[in-house]
Amino acid sequence: MREVPKTEGLSKVRGSKNDRKALAAHWVERANGRLLEARLMMRRGWGRAAVPSAYFAIHAAMRALLRLKGVNLKNPRRAFSSFNNHYVRPDLFPQALMVEAETVGKIRELADYYELAPIPKAQARYAVTAAARFVAAVEKFIKNNEPVKRKGSGKTK
Repeated sequence: MREVPKTEGLSKVRGSKNDRKALAAHWVERANGRLLEARLMMRRGWGRAAVPSAYFAIHAAMRALLRLKGVNLKNPRRAFSSFNNHYVRPDLFPQALMVEAETVGKIRELADYYELAPIPKAQARYAVTAAARFVAAVEKFIKNNEPVKRKGSGKTK
């Protein structure tokens, strides 16, 4: 039987501020790994396979920020909803990136669940590019510990 790795120092419920930062860093790393997978698949011409990796890169990036709030949601739909409530509605994260993330989710559903639905190369490229923008925004948010701002204004969005 396989041994379960120990989570020494990590609280099971909510966690301390240091635990949350460590978990956020872990999820950013996972997001970047998924993004790398998606880019490699696109280079090989596997657009349909790249879309789910792009989607799960976004999901992992969302989980990174949610962990900073002490929230741990594994279900992507719940994570999207919670991310919207914690970051987008309070104007801490750009709504435009959230709209792109939701669009990637729709493309991913087509790629995963509708075998005969064509996934044009342009759609797959859009999914990977949108995921890259989303992950970069999350990394910037965590690095600067402040909301992501719109270009050309002092307002957040």
